[in-house]
Amino acid sequence: MSVKSVALPAAVNPSRFRWQKLMPYLFISPFFVVFLIFGVYPIVYSGYISLHEWTGLKTPTFIGLQNYTSLLQDDDFLTAMSGVAWCWQ
Repeated sequence: MSVKSVALPAAVNPSRFRWQKLMPYLFISPFFVVFLIFGVYPIVYSGYISLHEWTGLKTPTFIGLQNYTSLLQDDDFLTAMSGVAWCWQ
């Protein structure tokens, strides 16, 4: 059993076939737009804000990884993480 390729008739508009190839991408594009707005952007912005000291009222001040350093030195955080680690055992 072999598949034969059929040449397009001369009367068929080639731009129609370009649209047929493009249509699946046009149908799925709303998903990607919504995913970027509500999925990717908040994650990237949270990472950006985590590297700043910001009260929400003043302009953010860049402090680098100081937030993470202070978090790893906090006794309450370490107690909570030890409880989580205990649950995973």
